[in-house]
Amino acid sequence: MGYLQFQPSGDEMTESVWGELPGMDSVIVKKAVDQRADELLVSSSGLGVAERRALALVSICQDSLYDETGTDHGPAGGVTVIVEAKEATIARGESGVSVLGGPRIGCQALQAIVCDSPVEVLGLAEDGQPLNLGRKTRTVSPALRRFVLARDMGCTVDGCSSDYRLEVHHTIPWSEGGATDADDLVSLCWFHHHVSIHRLGFQIYRVAVSRVRLLRPS
Repeated sequence: MGYLQFQPSGDEMTESVWGELPGMDSVIVKKAVDQRADELLVSSSGLGVAERRALALVSICQDSLYDETGTDHGPAGGVTVIVEAKEATIARGESGVSVLGGPRIGCQALQAIVCDSPVEVLGLAEDGQPLNLGRKTRTVSPALRRFVLARDMGCTVDGCSSDYRLEVHHTIPWSEGGATDADDLVSLCWFHHHVSIHRLGFQIYRVAVSRVRLLRPS
């Protein structure tokens, strides 16, 4: 039959995943993640085989949770983020933040969630009472998403010509005052959006209407 286990780390920031599959099932899974890695990840990424497979598996699982209509990709539901106000303030968001019914998260994970999903933020005081912080992000409408994708005609990062799994991204994060309009939105391929910006912390800046550059995090 096979099995799959998940074991969270002590601080719940990561999880170990391991298991066992029958021979043919293993061949299918390995072929699927390697094929997805080749489709998504640019050859110059410098990532090892194991890292590429991990990212590819996340991408495949994201697809199963997304409600896709044509070229529009959007999460099927919203997310509630719990912020323990005092701890999060002291740690500048590095701790004290968690997803309702899920693990604790750091700043980069929070930015990725806010970027991609309708999010409700619930703040808690020291005594556990909720603060009046809840609100939902202004998500990109299907019509606006189609306009941005048609305008940009592929990933807007300098040197990238990928048009696979394009996603729309705020050049100025919504959480930092960026507007949900065409002037602040650009198209990014899955690798540059999910890995370069939200995993590795690269900064984005616009050099033309449909062209951006990425800066390594300082």
